[in-house]
Amino acid sequence: MKKIPMLLLLLLLTRNGFSQQNKLCFRELSEKDASLDFEITNCLYQSSYDYWFSHFKYPADIDNLFDFMFKNTFYFKTTKPFSQDIKDVLVVNRSSFTLYSTPNELLIFYADSVFCSFSISCSCGEFNEIGSFVGFVKDNVIQKDNKANKLDKLFRHKLWNIYKRFVNNLSGRHVVEENGLSLVHVGMTYDYQKDTLVVHNMCPYYADLHKKYYSSLKLLSSSFCHKNNFDYLFFSTPFVTYDTVHIIDER
Repeated sequence: MKKIPMLLLLLLLTRNGFSQQNKLCFRELSEKDASLDFEITNCLYQSSYDYWFSHFKYPADIDNLFDFMFKNTFYFKTTKPFSQDIKDVLVVNRSSFTLYSTPNELLIFYADSVFCSFSISCSCGEFNEIGSFVGFVKDNVIQKDNKANKLDKLFRHKLWNIYKRFVNNLSGRHVVEENGLSLVHVGMTYDYQKDTLVVHNMCPYYADLHKKYYSSLKLLSSSFCHKNNFDYLFFSTPFVTYDTVHIIDER
């Protein structure tokens, strides 16, 4: 057996002792969260919120959420990144977190107990109030630089032109909410490597997206990814159909 130099052994023992010392049980984590004005819960919520808006679903496992959280914290509700102290708590105790998700709910467990839970991030009406937005992803990171800001405006401009062309000239019809005051939007996610554009309908309508409208959106998405070296993008767009719209009665 090789001998470990004494200094290296002490460093390893000290590091391991520090790591073990910072491991928290469920009660300790809850107390720590309360002492930090529930900023740990808030960080988990905010990251879940942002993840949902960039994927239109909750993460499949805790690693998806944590990887996203440390790279893209507070994208949509821009306030300030969470503190290094909170990040340290989450990193050291990461292995004790798990999650369970459904289309409408996210449960985050810590040491087999529910630490926090969130309902679906956005109702149909709330989603439509947000209107048009777009995000570009490269190397699993949402781009936020000046280039991305300029491309955001350009993409939404081209998106609106496609919408107007189909509604005004190509027999498409838009879907509006019952009060007729706002357009119904759908979410879109585009994966450049797979060349797939997925439609995420947030509202209870039976309506087929206009096939040529869909093809135009896919072409626009592919072009932006190809020209700017993006891997993935997500956006919202008005719902344009050519069929009769039937509202689903969920009562």
